[in-house]
Amino acid sequence: MPGPGPQLNARIDAQYAGLTRQVLLPHYERAWYKMLHAVAELVDARDGAILRAMDGLEDDAPAAEYSAFRTEPAPNFAVLYGLAFEALASSAPDALRIVALQALRSLCAPAFAGTALLEPALFDELLNLARRLVMTEGLRVQSAVLQLLGSIVQHYGARLLDVEP
Repeated sequence: MPGPGPQLNARIDAQYAGLTRQVLLPHYERAWYKMLHAVAELVDARDGAILRAMDGLEDDAPAAEYSAFRTEPAPNFAVLYGLAFEALASSAPDALRIVALQALRSLCAPAFAGTALLEPALFDELLNLARRLVMTEGLRVQSAVLQLLGSIVQHYGARLLDVEP
């Protein structure tokens, strides 16, 4: 006797997708910044698990060796950088902006960002966003922006002068 067939499977998939939108999406909308903050804290602590995760390795893979500078960004750098950047570019509350700026400060280390921040388009976009935040936001956000920029200067130093306009 044949199984229920593709129609039943399609119905179940549609119901599951609807349930996912109703249950998981609101959860992730409330929790993404907490996850981003946790990742930033683990990156700052140079936790072996987060180093492996940033490189796209499994949990049972040997501990990733921490390198002070890499030529290419970590495979998961763009996703986390994009989340933090989007939070800053949108109209998020100050508390979320602070978390996003702290995450960017952690992720912009050359061990994760590699030379990606030295690309003129990405660097200019980050500076334009920083300029806008400093001109329009309160003191706490301004302070976090200056910490981010100071961290970039500390990590990249003279390499920033090599960027073509």
